[in-house]
Amino acid sequence: MPVLFDKYENCSGCGACKQKCPQNAISMVESEYGFVIPRIDEAKCIDCGLCTKACPIINRESPLLNSDIKPMVLGLRHKSKDVLSKSTSGGAFTALVEIIHPDYVFGVVFGEGFKVIHVCKAADDVDDFRGSKYVQSDTGNTFKEAKELLCAGKRVLYTGTPCQIAGLKTYLGKEYENLYTCDLICEGASNQHIFDEFLAGLSQKYGRIKNISFRNKERNGWERSDFVVEFEAHSPYKETCHTKDVFYMNNMMFLGGARHSCYDCKFNRLPRQGDFTIGDLWGWKDIIPQWNDNKGISLLTLNSVKAHAYRELLEGVSDVCDISVEQAAKKNPNVLRSTVAPACREEYLNDVKTLSYVDLEKKYHKPRSRIRKLLSKIKFMIKG
Repeated sequence: MPVLFDKYENCSGCGACKQKCPQNAISMVESEYGFVIPRIDEAKCIDCGLCTKACPIINRESPLLNSDIKPMVLGLRHKSKDVLSKSTSGGAFTALVEIIHPDYVFGVVFGEGFKVIHVCKAADDVDDFRGSKYVQSDTGNTFKEAKELLCAGKRVLYTGTPCQIAGLKTYLGKEYENLYTCDLICEGASNQHIFDEFLAGLSQKYGRIKNISFRNKERNGWERSDFVVEFEAHSPYKETCHTKDVFYMNNMMFLGGARHSCYDCKFNRLPRQGDFTIGDLWGWKDIIPQWNDNKGISLLTLNSVKAHAYRELLEGVSDVCDISVEQAAKKNPNVLRSTVAPACREEYLNDVKTLSYVDLEKKYHKPRSRIRKLLSKIKFMIKG
């Protein structure tokens, strides 16, 4: 039987092995911490080895995942105010859709029960792909779907985390001229299980959830965006996103709640495996101080010859500024390296195995006081 990993902590959970198996012998199951990992059904497995050939971790030295092309690094802000308001940062995703003109786009949406899933949509129906979803998505059968479309001659744009784009490419096993890939500057992926528990706690307090926005810019703009959960019969839950105020974000960012492989990521580095890479241009004040409207600025890298050809077209839909890798990585270290695991991670994960979600929240959720929140907001306004 094939060996997909020496220990499951090395697995990125991209789902390439599952989708490649001709016998449907692989299923994605939850580990003791809630992260999905592949499990092989020995009764169905025919030992063909296709799953190991599709694994991006095993094949991380593949030419499909490595390039000697020097990336172009850009600061970008979409020219449309409407696009900016709907986008997490500067609207780079929308700009790519507009200049590539794909027939189909693969991206991430909230499915039934707010499950975070990859789906395929026509290029004129991608609004739901906008906005961050800080949960590892289920790629389902989208690698298979993408291959079918590519073989039919359709132009495809596939977006995902670095490991998911790597998994797609090793799943396909060859380059396609009609495939465009876009990965993300990724800090790490938490899991659906703990997100479900977080939402269940909110539902018990406030009722049925109708909408979720991880990075809402309406109240304080891009740099202090809010985590907002809207309910059918209650006022919204709002907390500043990248803080300890939201337990789910605290779990991911400060307690080490991302999956194990994220802290030794094989794909957060240059050159990237995606044709394009998008993220936030933190540190913009030292790079493009004139873009100071707090509506959002994207960091976009063009990582392949295919991507370089679109540099000029970007200027038709966006304001664009050339920057250096060093400028980009100064406040965006995940351009070049993995997130560093916090010192408390081992203790926290041990508790994840043994404590209920309610007890985890009681032990680890220490939101800021109202005074500290106010002082932080005043400090931000003075700096701005």
